[in-house]
Amino acid sequence: MVRKRKKQSPIEMILTDSWKLSFFSALLIFLVVFIIVPILNNRILSTLNTAIKPFALMVIGGLVLIATFKLYKQVSTTRKAKKYPLNQDTESPFVRTTMSEFIQRPTSWSLKVIQDVEWKRFEDLSMGYYLEKGILAKATSLGTGGGIDIKLYQDGTGNATSLVQCKSWNSKQVGVKAIREFLGVLTHEKVPKGFFMTSGDFTDDAKKTAKANKINLINGEMFLSMILRLPEASQNKLLALAVAGDYKTPTCSQCGVKMIKRDSKRGEFWGCTNFPKCRQKMAIKKRH
Repeated sequence: MVRKRKKQSPIEMILTDSWKLSFFSALLIFLVVFIIVPILNNRILSTLNTAIKPFALMVIGGLVLIATFKLYKQVSTTRKAKKYPLNQDTESPFVRTTMSEFIQRPTSWSLKVIQDVEWKRFEDLSMGYYLEKGILAKATSLGTGGGIDIKLYQDGTGNATSLVQCKSWNSKQVGVKAIREFLGVLTHEKVPKGFFMTSGDFTDDAKKTAKANKINLINGEMFLSMILRLPEASQNKLLALAVAGDYKTPTCSQCGVKMIKRDSKRGEFWGCTNFPKCRQKMAIKKRH
């Protein structure tokens, strides 16, 4: 269930939106207080205007400072982006993930590659695999899959023949609860075949339940072996997809943008860059 977004106050909008809002707000206050009201020559308005002028000047000054800081930050970020552009050349072993961080891009397939990709990239990689196999695959809309991440079409009728659920879980195994929920989705959608894919592994109870209900389980090691059985060109294509750009930082399931690390009393977590417009959170994945 998607949470209803909280309506922003004018102050929140000024602090979170672009520099233009702060600048034009300051300009509007200046025009009203120092030009429009004096022109009207109304005694009551003039008296009120005289009283609020000192406060208006403080507000205008604050808004101009906010606009100036935001504009400087925007220009600085743009210059850095031009100086250090994202490297999309698949032949280069380096890729920039942030303004100040460079990582070495993997040049061959391994289990670590599969477990390093964030949840959205894992879904994209899974769908890419089926497409390379010549199977028509379609991803569900972001955040609205209802337990379905990919639909497969193999009989030409236009109806999904298989459903795929993806979980990029490394620190914990996929349990029986997730398998039962997926079984409920298959039953509701009246689709006879299902694939449950994870970058990690499954619990014994999950394996037993899946086997009893003919659900195909694919863990990280199995997925790796499936990829390695593809033609070399397909392997290289999927590897380029897996490690392009910032492939480790998770994507916000609500906005579809990269998240950033935030800190709280309970420790670090991933938060949406559109906060406070979006309050989506995600635990930081533990690495083995």
